[in-house]
Amino acid sequence: SFACGLGSFNTLSTLAAQLVGPFGFNSDAASAFGVACTVGGVVGAAVMSVIVGLTGKHKPVLATCCVNCVIFSALATLTVVYLGNSSRGFTLLLVAFAGLGFSATPLMPISFEAAVVVGHPTGEGTLAGLCMSGGQVLGITQTLLIGELLQRNRATTAWMLSGGLFVVALLAVCLFNPKKEAFTLPDERSECDSHSEEPSSSA
Repeated sequence: SFACGLGSFNTLSTLAAQLVGPFGFNSDAASAFGVACTVGGVVGAAVMSVIVGLTGKHKPVLATCCVNCVIFSALATLTVVYLGNSSRGFTLLLVAFAGLGFSATPLMPISFEAAVVVGHPTGEGTLAGLCMSGGQVLGITQTLLIGELLQRNRATTAWMLSGGLFVVALLAVCLFNPKKEAFTLPDERSECDSHSEEPSSSA
């Protein structure tokens, strides 16, 4: 989910102007969409990180973010196709980009945290490298595919494909079913082990 979220986010931020251009939006509108995505991402990362910190529920939060990404990606696609460069279309597209930022940005830190906890004792550097490498590979691949579609004047198909990785991320989160103890932090595990050894040593 980290790689898919990062890949789609990089693709949308890289090709935002090219994606909205064929539907009548100018560079100023594309800049506005980028700002909305960034602001939504800052707010979303803060809110979702606090929720995970308070509840410790990684999978439900990741699933919620992925579902929202799919919904807002579909909203953006339907908006540009059926409303285009109208006042209503511009407003809905702003909402869609803000929603994508709000939902996609938290995928990256929360997925990385889940990977570190579940992957223990594998080093954080190794896990970070794998996550980032996967995101870059998927992002570059998706960017090239969408860029090729845009050059062939298939903007609608490009929009449909732009949300594809979010669907893959949702499937990955749904299939992600670690053992309950996997989400226990290493320090907490050592404390539990020490408490469990005390009775046996006293006996």
